[in-house]
Amino acid sequence: MARAHSVILPSLVSWRVQRGLTQERLAERIGMGRTTVTRIEAGHPTLVRTARLLARALSVQVADLRRQLPAD
Repeated sequence: MARAHSVILPSLVSWRVQRGLTQERLAERIGMGRTTVTRIEAGHPTLVRTARLLARALSVQVADLRRQLPAD
């Protein structure tokens, strides 16, 4: 179960790919390891603080990362 100060970021992969970044490069931008990005993209909850770092690195809002994208 997710903690109160954690969020799930279902559109992180889409934003990362749209920005042309690898998991490794995004991880470098936020000062964390690639496995952290991998886990978040796999649907594991992350701290709001980490979500803010990711949003800043991708030039989006945390709300954008939290949005469930429509199925293709």
